[in-house]
Amino acid sequence: MQDVLPEFLRGRFVEAALSYVACNSEGELLCRNNDCWCRCSPRFPECNCPFADIKVMEENLEKSKDAWGSFNQEFMESDEFKAFLKRLPTDRFLNVSMIAKFWSADLSLQKRYAQLESSAVLVLGKAQKIVRKLFTLSKRCPKQPRISLPRERPVGFWLNRAQSLLYCNEHGVLGSFSEEVKTCICPSEQPTCQGVIPCIVGTASTSCSSCATDNATRCGSCHHGNLLHLGSCRPSIAASLDHYLNLDLDMPDTEICLTKNSTLEPVPAIYVNPFGGSHSESWFMPVNQPDFPDWERTRLDTGATAQCYNWTLSLGNKWKSFFETVHIYLRSRIVTDDPTVNETLFYEPLDLDDQTSNLGYMKINTLKVFGYSMHFDP
Repeated sequence: MQDVLPEFLRGRFVEAALSYVACNSEGELLCRNNDCWCRCSPRFPECNCPFADIKVMEENLEKSKDAWGSFNQEFMESDEFKAFLKRLPTDRFLNVSMIAKFWSADLSLQKRYAQLESSAVLVLGKAQKIVRKLFTLSKRCPKQPRISLPRERPVGFWLNRAQSLLYCNEHGVLGSFSEEVKTCICPSEQPTCQGVIPCIVGTASTSCSSCATDNATRCGSCHHGNLLHLGSCRPSIAASLDHYLNLDLDMPDTEICLTKNSTLEPVPAIYVNPFGGSHSESWFMPVNQPDFPDWERTRLDTGATAQCYNWTLSLGNKWKSFFETVHIYLRSRIVTDDPTVNETLFYEPLDLDDQTSNLGYMKINTLKVFGYSMHFDP
């Protein structure tokens, strides 16, 4: 054709040929800045929009979305996911973090979820390619196609779905559980999808230690220092400490006088100076008195050279108080057996002259007060 056509027609012939091929003889092909399009003739005002090709791409995108939905539905109906749901405890409320621990421990479920992830990656990749072609084809269409990609579903989605299946699946209708407000969002056609939501079992002082067996929505038992009241846990009210207050200012060294324990061994005695109060209002912790906890001792393995124990006094919420200072004393004493004599004999300090009369001594090596910080010199 280059030999047949005169030189002044060659360029116009190439343009006409390209317009015939690229624009179906419905317009003139124009190219500028690495971008080409058709200048449509008046008879074909929409020559730049290949409707047939766009329709095929839209149908392929719908097929990809259907395949993605099928993969997710198959996972939710799989034996592995159903077995995972059956293993979740129903006697207490499970938040997403608790469900995640059960998820991580289920190896068969992990393997099945990996299959879902690999299938979803392939489908989403194919759908993204179709979307890019759609944008290119519809670039100069008078109306842009409506495009929606499948939304990825990470592990967090399935944890929430498991939570919803536990608490929002009443009457065969699945809702969505909101952990923030601890309630279900049900479909409009079935507003009663919410089932039984058990009580929260936790380590906080006012949390339930277990849910009630006859009604899982209420507390069945509480932690130490709290009382069960109308299905919930509330802090116990401490008994009056008036009986233990030190108001006699004439007694010297009154902490030997007020220690209540009676034992041959040295016993730690805790003497409290109240915050903002005078020292005349100080009091000994009434260890092993009514409604008050006692020391718990654990023998430590230190060989035959010494007898070492770990002494623990767990007060709990009931005996919580503000204090200025706390003194820890060691007192060795024994109460006489004579019922007519109310006398306590103390064996301290040690008799350095007569070692045979000494019952031994006790030394505090370390001291820990949980919830507070204090220096201790043994």
